[in-house]
Amino acid sequence: MFRVLDIEDKKAHSLVTWAIKKPRLPRSVIVPLRYGTESAAEACVETGQHVRAGDKIAAAHAYDAVNRYAPITGKVTRIGLERHAVLGQTTVVEIDGGEFPEGFTSYGPALFSKKEALSFFKKMGLVDLDSAMEPLHVKIENARRKVPQMLLVNGCDPEPYVTANHSLAMSHALEILKGAEILREVSGAKEMILFFQKNQMEAAEIVRSKIFFLRWEHVRVCIQPSEYPYGLNDLILWEALKTDARRAESVKSRALIVNLATAYAVYEAVELDKPFFERAVTVGGECVVEAKNVWVPVGARMEDTFRFCGGLLRDPGRVVANGPMTGLAQTSLSGPMLPGMAALLAIAKEELDSRASAACDRCGFCAEACPSELLPSNLALLAQYQDWQGTMQQNIDRCLECGVCSFVCPSRIPLAVLLHEAKEALQPIHRSPPRITNPNPSFSPAISAGKE
Repeated sequence: MFRVLDIEDKKAHSLVTWAIKKPRLPRSVIVPLRYGTESAAEACVETGQHVRAGDKIAAAHAYDAVNRYAPITGKVTRIGLERHAVLGQTTVVEIDGGEFPEGFTSYGPALFSKKEALSFFKKMGLVDLDSAMEPLHVKIENARRKVPQMLLVNGCDPEPYVTANHSLAMSHALEILKGAEILREVSGAKEMILFFQKNQMEAAEIVRSKIFFLRWEHVRVCIQPSEYPYGLNDLILWEALKTDARRAESVKSRALIVNLATAYAVYEAVELDKPFFERAVTVGGECVVEAKNVWVPVGARMEDTFRFCGGLLRDPGRVVANGPMTGLAQTSLSGPMLPGMAALLAIAKEELDSRASAACDRCGFCAEACPSELLPSNLALLAQYQDWQGTMQQNIDRCLECGVCSFVCPSRIPLAVLLHEAKEALQPIHRSPPRITNPNPSFSPAISAGKE
């Protein structure tokens, strides 16, 4: 059994109420026309043009692109290049909504056949709402070629502070199930499993009650421990397929994994004819006035997202998009929120470990903690010397990039960063956005004291 991190004590503040708040819309948004490794959409609006929330502002001409929609009603003020911490240089559409407060109006169920489903998902701008932000139609098309046996819906919030999926399941359980059922039918999977953690038992029981009244025998709920890194996609895959890290690669084709928020977005697209332009986000951390879950428009600036929760009480030690273990530290709050950002955290300085890194003392803590049974210290050393062949021989492809090795390292060596760089070097064509916050973990080991 590997060492895990207790996360429950950092979630309570954003779960004072499980309702997801609808804040006042931001004055302006910046919508990127490329989210990750997919092709960029092409702007189909002009500067000065008036748009309503839900209007298409960029068209997906490439197969692996998706349309973009205005998240607020307003006027297009800029179309041009902008530098983003995750995406690099990308084209954005800026919309000023200060004078146009009205929002999106739903139009009722969309009409399309099962054969047209993937084109519909592309048209509605749907991506899987995890850190990779893969276009949903591409992900399902790849899965359908392998005929998946099951659909896995990840409702876990594995990292400290993050509770977006928990709140979404508490408030929209039936909608999530209906959206997941659409995904199951489109993908061809025969079985559906929804995953939650022990600290989400209320949400899991609500979902189970909806399954009971729907009389769905092909759906079940699976509970994971409420400790990190349980809840990550690969660990869910191993649990569902009753396999381990050594065999997982050979059996991944048996399952399609999507985020719980993705299932809800599919429901909105199909039942409300609502294109994707907002998602539930946990805004938290010690420096936030009121930690809670809110509906955040894609493209809202991070500074505006903090204002949704009253702003900041003091200067944070670090601002992290997504969880502190696999998220990305932000150097500016002017950047836009992306679909794959389930959380925006303002972490206090006293929660950070600012010690400088030292030489490896061969303690073995990283090997003991690694859920994939790797030797992170050896892999990091090979990566430092750019011995990519050596990292392949030691199975670096099994690395989950969970960040636990960096967390437990007493020498503060940036193991997770080095392993991520090695994986990128081995896949130069299909590079994913960086997921590691920085060489040091985002909070200190003192937080993980105590277990269930």
